[in-house]
Amino acid sequence: MISRHQPIKILGGGLAGLTAAITLKHRGYDPIVYEKQQACGLSRHGDFEGFETWNICQEPLNFLDHIGISPTFKSKAVYSFTVHFDTFDPLKLNCSDPFFHLVKRGPEPGDIDQDFQNQALASGVEIRFGYSPDADRMNVISAGPAKANAYIRGFTFKSDHEDQVHLFMNTTISETAYAYLIIWNNVATLAAVFKKNDSKSWKSSQKIAKEVFQGLHNDITDGATHYYNPHKVSTPSWAKELQKTKVIGRHHFYK
Repeated sequence: MISRHQPIKILGGGLAGLTAAITLKHRGYDPIVYEKQQACGLSRHGDFEGFETWNICQEPLNFLDHIGISPTFKSKAVYSFTVHFDTFDPLKLNCSDPFFHLVKRGPEPGDIDQDFQNQALASGVEIRFGYSPDADRMNVISAGPAKANAYIRGFTFKSDHEDQVHLFMNTTISETAYAYLIIWNNVATLAAVFKKNDSKSWKSSQKIAKEVFQGLHNDITDGATHYYNPHKVSTPSWAKELQKTKVIGRHHFYK
């Protein structure tokens, strides 16, 4: 059993390690974070990620606030995005609640890593930068997995396009993986998630992203904002008030 009178050693100053440190400090423990970089977030390069609302909780920002971490980092709620396929036209999804919240990773002001670091230090957490001690001497290990089943390759660049999010599920990219394009405040992240031996994913995702920029993909739902599957659920009340635009497979689309 860990006593409140002895330090709790945490390996890794990523989001998980800093979250553990802040919550432990708020509960009267004395955590020490060991981070191999000279600042939290230095291993990231300003790339974008999404806090999903369908994964752990419906509203992740409220959850952070509930456990004592203020969501003061820059974020953007995403209510629509486009999914791309090979066999039929792209599908634009819309929802009245956010699908996810975009955040920026890195050591710059407003980045979520830098914000978590500042909150940890403000709460009295000790962070020892430039240290990478042996894991067997640590109480909490949050330095990431030793081995990975999948990899992410991508880059961040400037863009004059409006804010938008695209998910590429094309089998021409990969049989087992996907890619995504996020544009936010004139900065874009293009990345492909793929298996170790899947070498074609990255080049294919760049090609399809270029087609998106050129406006070669259309919305096959004709601007639908709602959809449901009548084979799984009864007709929702909103379906009687909206106009049906398309039927794709078993899904009925409305606007």
